[in-house]
Amino acid sequence: MHLIYSDSGLLKKDSTPGIFLAGPSPRGYGKGYPKDWRDDAIKIFEELKFKGKIFIPRPSNGHMDNYHGQIEWELHHLEISNVILFWVPRKYPEMKGMTTNVEFGMWTKDPKVIYGRPDWAEQTRYLDHIYKKYLNRNPHSDLRTLVECSKMMVGV
Repeated sequence: MHLIYSDSGLLKKDSTPGIFLAGPSPRGYGKGYPKDWRDDAIKIFEELKFKGKIFIPRPSNGHMDNYHGQIEWELHHLEISNVILFWVPRKYPEMKGMTTNVEFGMWTKDPKVIYGRPDWAEQTRYLDHIYKKYLNRNPHSDLRTLVECSKMMVGV
């Protein structure tokens, strides 16, 4: 498994499958704010012995220095990924997911999208409806199951 953070520069698409971990990020990650759900997802990928790339839309040190560069990194890696895994543990005010809403809207008709949220997540009914309407899938309510399904989608 190869972890690719947003401060690693832009990668070119190659034959190694990549999964983009899309969803809300806690503001102030690493400074006493809520834990990033991506850390749990990475542990699950490790347990499953995933052999591909995981695109993680946060800098490796947790501190974003270049806002516009971050946006361009995310847009590029969303494009080249084989699967876009959306996990939306939305909770106000810590995990609003405003950017997530935009990204979900941009990609929701693409079959490489897989989506889930915990049952307690706030304000996700619209995402649920759109996902069902355009991809004819029900959202997952368990992160482990979502990660397992995304791994199956890329086959490694």
